[in-house]
Amino acid sequence: MKIKAGTSCYISCPGKDGTIRPITDGTGRSFFTADQEVEVENISCDNKNLIAVLTCANIIEDLVAGDDIQTIVWINKKNI
Repeated sequence: MKIKAGTSCYISCPGKDGTIRPITDGTGRSFFTADQEVEVENISCDNKNLIAVLTCANIIEDLVAGDDIQTIVWINKKNI
């Protein structure tokens, strides 16, 4: 699936029992800086409007990473 540059997302953090969850308190909000093909992950969270996607970390505005690093971010279902 392709996500367009400027799409907002939430950065992930460790949750309970080794799970991954979005940081939705405002400090975890970021944006895609370029169009990107992503893979939808089979991970859920408390907010049923968000889906987890695997993407290159270096195209997320607030992350600093090499070209080969991937991360999971959360996007609103209406953006797919």
